[in-house]
Amino acid sequence: GMEFEGRIGGVTRFGLFVKLIATSADGLVPIRSLPGDYYIHDEQNHALVGRRTGRVFRLGAPVLVRIVEADPITGSSVFELVGAENGAEVDGYKHKRGSGDRGRGGERNQSRPFERRAPQKSKGKHPSKKRDGNKKDDHRNSKNDDRPQKPKSRSNKSKR
Repeated sequence: GMEFEGRIGGVTRFGLFVKLIATSADGLVPIRSLPGDYYIHDEQNHALVGRRTGRVFRLGAPVLVRIVEADPITGSSVFELVGAENGAEVDGYKHKRGSGDRGRGGERNQSRPFERRAPQKSKGKHPSKKRDGNKKDDHRNSKNDDRPQKPKSRSNKSKR
């Protein structure tokens, strides 16, 4: 595909919005397509930060992108970055985040959503089952589980 110069015009927890310089068209670079790291959304600094590499994609940074998908009806586009270091800075930012990863200091709110998300992929399955299981058990012992069973048995009897 064709490559275009653009600038990061928006930073979200799911990716980067890039505005092309030549055409002013906007598109999304999904976070899953960013190179070789787990990226954390730093809402206060409008950046995505690589947890291991310290690579930072900031609002306003120049990038080179390739169009992956374009929908002429909705006008939406999906981009991918061209080149691994494209648009990224690696500065002292990694060290600042190091203490914030555990929710300490002023960066506490930034790391909290990621601490919630990360366990869902690995550890989160078990605790959520326990929590949901307890809630479901409570509901099963109450009206919710009885309701579906009664209409089913009544409807079966009335048909016969």
